[in-house]
Amino acid sequence: MNEMQVQLNNGENRGNEQGDFEVELITIKKMMEKPKEKLDEMEKRMDERDEELVRRVTERMNENLEEREDQERRRKNVMMFNVEESEKDDKELCEYVFKEKLGVEGVEVVKVYRLGTKSRGRERPMVACLSDGYVKWDIIKRSKELRNAREDSIRKIGLAVDKTKREREEDALLKEKL
Repeated sequence: MNEMQVQLNNGENRGNEQGDFEVELITIKKMMEKPKEKLDEMEKRMDERDEELVRRVTERMNENLEEREDQERRRKNVMMFNVEESEKDDKELCEYVFKEKLGVEGVEVVKVYRLGTKSRGRERPMVACLSDGYVKWDIIKRSKELRNAREDSIRKIGLAVDKTKREREEDALLKEKL
């Protein structure tokens, strides 16, 4: 009987050992769940950051593309300031100033328009769209010659390159630094 008792006790011990192993296994599984949850959470945050980064890069690329397109539209434009408002054709005035007063050859003014709304006592800036971008630079180079004109209305005209909003902001920052 003793022998049987010993075998029975051994069986119980094995059963207890097996139960202990199962408890330890469950404990280990639970311990492994926490790092897995943390890893899943980190992966989710990284995915969100990746999406945000892609969104920002795409947004920046779109802004740069729009800026380049805007620059291309303005490439052939000349801004004219202090040009008196009149009923005469602004296009004819531009051609007169560019050809006769500045002596630039080959100027073809495609379109002229004024910026802003019309109001008394204030001249609106004009944009002259030219057929050739190279002619624009000849006009800008010779723009100082307008100061020597006999007519007051021509003498006070200022010419400039048509710049995008970003270019104007960058110029303003540079002027502040100087």
